[in-house]
Amino acid sequence: MQSDPLWQKILFLWMNPIYRVLHADKYNLIVLMLWTSSGIAVHLHHCGAGMLCGTFAIFIWLIKRYLICGPKFEVYRGVRRCDNSYLTPDRYRNAVLVLNEPNSYRNGYAYGEILADEIVHLVRRYMNIARPKCSPEMMIQVRKNMPTKIWNELEGMRDAIDKKYPGKISFDELIMLQMVPELTGLGCTVYGMRDNRRQIIFGRNMDWLPFSSAQYTVEISYAREGYTSLCLPGMVGCVTGVRNNNNYVLAMNVTGGKYYKHFDRMPSMIYNRHLMQTCGTFTRAVQFMSDILPMSAYHLTITDYNTMHCYSYYQNAGETCIRTLGDNPGDKLVVLNCSYPEMSNGRFVSNYRNEACKQNPSSYQSREVITHVIDTLRRCQSVETVHSGICDVSSFYFVADNGYAADML
Repeated sequence: MQSDPLWQKILFLWMNPIYRVLHADKYNLIVLMLWTSSGIAVHLHHCGAGMLCGTFAIFIWLIKRYLICGPKFEVYRGVRRCDNSYLTPDRYRNAVLVLNEPNSYRNGYAYGEILADEIVHLVRRYMNIARPKCSPEMMIQVRKNMPTKIWNELEGMRDAIDKKYPGKISFDELIMLQMVPELTGLGCTVYGMRDNRRQIIFGRNMDWLPFSSAQYTVEISYAREGYTSLCLPGMVGCVTGVRNNNNYVLAMNVTGGKYYKHFDRMPSMIYNRHLMQTCGTFTRAVQFMSDILPMSAYHLTITDYNTMHCYSYYQNAGETCIRTLGDNPGDKLVVLNCSYPEMSNGRFVSNYRNEACKQNPSSYQSREVITHVIDTLRRCQSVETVHSGICDVSSFYFVADNGYAADML
């Protein structure tokens, strides 16, 4: 694998100690100390030192306020309801939005009414900071190939938001929020290993640019359709999803290298959601992944804890690369943000994370493997890791935080 670019090392590795201090809410103490030092310096007529300390305090506050943000449980306070749907905040895990309406439009309407404030905030910041570009031709094709149920859900969401904030966001902007992987990109880690029973322990880090959005991560449960998705408010697509009966779990990673786009197909997040919506079993899901191709290049990993596949679409030669986890205890499958099978064109310090994934547990007892997978996720995380999860055949557990989410596992 190629070495990581210098700017990535600086951002993700050398800056991590600084981000960790800020993320740990020690920033309040740091800012207080700097302001106190600034006041003392000015009082002692050391105006230069006072201005320096004051400026640094403001700088740290701005980083915390607009980059690293506040914890998620400061956003979701109290239960919110709309018809049969509701949002329940959970201080120790995730905010959970349960959508339990009779059709997709009503699900979307409930989604939009309950989370209207957060959706408007995120869409405005996404459009103003990330500044995604989507050509009219691409938008026409995306609209044409949007599955009917998902289209209806977006329309319901738009109508609910327009009722509270008329004209604040457009329908096209909601569609572009579903195309984050195509328009901006995400960096993630997926790690699977077999224990001594040959069952798969599945780990997942989801990395997201935290421009005042990371703390809004929400777990969305589609009660009547039988699956759960972890994403941001306004997203009806799926980046990490679990069938509610734990039939299977899937997770996506963006890829490096030449980025193929076929505008007559579904965007990746919509493709994942459509798969979750229509495929109730692992076998049907794998068949779907083989028969139907998405719009663009990315990695989609799926497991039922007995088998684990990674489908890497449109890789260096434009072909789909399929990798499967081996059958022996200790076999592992690692999915990063590079092109497979060559492991070239790594993004988001893929080389560093690949090295971090090479360690092995002391034994392959189930508990040891679970601990090892959690430790691996923690070695691979950064300030952008906003949700992490670990699953096995009997349970799945996901947590969300503003960066370093794996610390909560």
